[in-house]
Amino acid sequence: MPTLSRLSRLIVLSSLWASALLLDAAAPARAQLAPPGQGAIRALVIGIDQYKTLKNLHGAVADARDLAQALKKGGVEPLLLINEKASRREVEAAMNRLVTESRAGDLVFVSFAGHGSQLPEKVKGSDPDGVDEVFVLAGFDSRGAGTAERILDKEINLWLKRLERKGVQTLFLADTCHGGGLTRNVDLRAGELSYRQATISIAPLEDALTPIATEADQTRQPEEFDHLTFLAAVDKWTKAPELKIPGQPTLRGALSYAVARALEGAADRSGDGKTTRRELFEYARQVVQQYSENRQVIVTEPVRRVDLIDGVVFRGVAASPGPDSEPTSDQQVASVRVALMNGAASALAGVEPYAAKIELVGANQEPDLVWDVASGDVVSRAGDVIAHKVGAREIAGVVDRTAALNAIAKISEGRPQRIKVEPNDKHHQHGDLVAFRAEGVQGKAVILFNIASDGTVEFLYPIDRDRPIIDTPTLELPLKVRDPYGAEYVVAVVSDRRLPELEAAIKAFDRTHAAGRIPALLRKHLPADQSVRLGSAGLFTIP
Repeated sequence: MPTLSRLSRLIVLSSLWASALLLDAAAPARAQLAPPGQGAIRALVIGIDQYKTLKNLHGAVADARDLAQALKKGGVEPLLLINEKASRREVEAAMNRLVTESRAGDLVFVSFAGHGSQLPEKVKGSDPDGVDEVFVLAGFDSRGAGTAERILDKEINLWLKRLERKGVQTLFLADTCHGGGLTRNVDLRAGELSYRQATISIAPLEDALTPIATEADQTRQPEEFDHLTFLAAVDKWTKAPELKIPGQPTLRGALSYAVARALEGAADRSGDGKTTRRELFEYARQVVQQYSENRQVIVTEPVRRVDLIDGVVFRGVAASPGPDSEPTSDQQVASVRVALMNGAASALAGVEPYAAKIELVGANQEPDLVWDVASGDVVSRAGDVIAHKVGAREIAGVVDRTAALNAIAKISEGRPQRIKVEPNDKHHQHGDLVAFRAEGVQGKAVILFNIASDGTVEFLYPIDRDRPIIDTPTLELPLKVRDPYGAEYVVAVVSDRRLPELEAAIKAFDRTHAAGRIPALLRKHLPADQSVRLGSAGLFTIP
C-alpha cells in the first residue's frame, strides 16, 4: 500500500496533447423501456425554472426535458409540465389520472425538478419534526390564492400509497431540496450559486390549500412500500445545487441528469437488459458525486431490505446506437472558463496553456474557475478553494486539472465505479485521518491514481508488493491531511482482469505534470467491456 504521505504532495504539470482531454464515453445504446412485469409505463415529468414570487432557477426545465427525451427514446410518451403549466390543478389532476389508470404490473415514473421548502406542519402531530416538506409550484405566493400552489409531502405519500395498494411499481425522482444546510461552506469568490431551496411563509389564516390527504391520512403511521423506488437529490437538511455538467448548455440538477442516462441504459451494469434498484442507486450516487465535487449525497429508498434492493426497476431491450452516441473528435481542444479577481488580464501574459485553452470570462459569466491573483487562490465553480499560492507559472496546470477531471467524469458516465472519502465529504483539516474507499472490488483488479490540484499525476496502486487482484469487498487508501491544502482527486479503475498496458501507461507519468494525458490513455487502454468501471472522489482540505 502507498505510504500516508503519497496523497499529500502537490507536484507540477507538464505539456500534453490537445486531444488528451476529449475523452467522452460512447452514449449507451437506445433501449425500449418496459416495466419489470408485463404492464405499461406511464410518466409525469415536472420542471419549473420560472416562479411568480421566488428566485428563478436555471436547470429544472432542462432536467425535465432531458428526462422526457430519455423516456421518449424508450418508447414512453410522458406528460410534461413546464413552468406555469405546472399548476396545482394540473399536477393534482395528472397524479389522480396515474392512480386511476394504472394497474398491477405497470410502472409509473414521476419526477419533480424545482424549488422545495419547509413550512410548519398543516396538521399538528403529523410529522415528528413539526414541519411539512413542500414542493413549490410556479404560481406560489405567500398571500391569497397563490398559497395553494404547492404540493405537500403527505400528499405525495398518499398518491404513492394508492399506487402501492394496486400493485403498481413506482419510480419517484425528487430533484429538489427542503433544507438549508451545506456539505461544505462555499467560498463567496465563486459567485452566487443556485440552489433548489426556497424560504417561504404563509399566514395560517390566509392558507388557501385544501390537501387531498385528510387529517387521518396525514397522522397515520407510514406504510412499508414494496413497489416504490425513490431517489432524492439530498436529505431533508441539505441544499441541492444546480451544477455545470460538461456538454450541457445550462446548469443542471445532477440527479435528473444521472437518471436520464440510466433510462438510456447506462446503469445496467450487468448488461442483461434489466436495471435493478441497486444498479440504479449506485450509478446515480457516483455520477452525482462526481459532478457535484462531493457536495451532494443522494437519498434512496429502499435501502434496508435485501429482498427489494435487487428488484428490477425497469427493463430495456438494447438497440443500435443512434447519431447522438458518436464520440467527440479527438482534435477538438477543451477550454476552461476562468475569471480573474484582484488582478488584470495581464496576469495571464506569457502563460502557455497545455491541452486546455484558458477562456477569460467575467465573474458573472459562469466561470469554471475564479483565480484570485492577489492571494493565489483558485476557486471552483462549486465554491471550493482547489489550489493555493497559484501564480502565472501554475495556472495552466490547474486549468488542465479541471478539464481532465471533467473528461474523466464524462467517461465514467457509462461505467461508474463507486469510490468515496471517509468519514465524510466535509472540509478536512491538518492532522485529520481520512481514507479513500473503493467498493465492490472483491475478485477485481484495481488501479488507483491521484490527480492533484495543479494537475500532477501520482500512481498509487498497485505498487511494489500490492496484490493486483483484491480479495476483500473494499479497498482503502488511508492518509493524514497535511500541507499543501486544496483538492486531491483519486481515480479508480476496476476490472475483471488486470490491465497491464494501462498500468504501465499511467506509471510512466508518475509524479509528473501529466494530468491532461490521462483521458487519452483511458480511451486507448480501457476495454469496451462494460465490466470495466471508472470513478473518482475528491478530498478537500483546509489549514
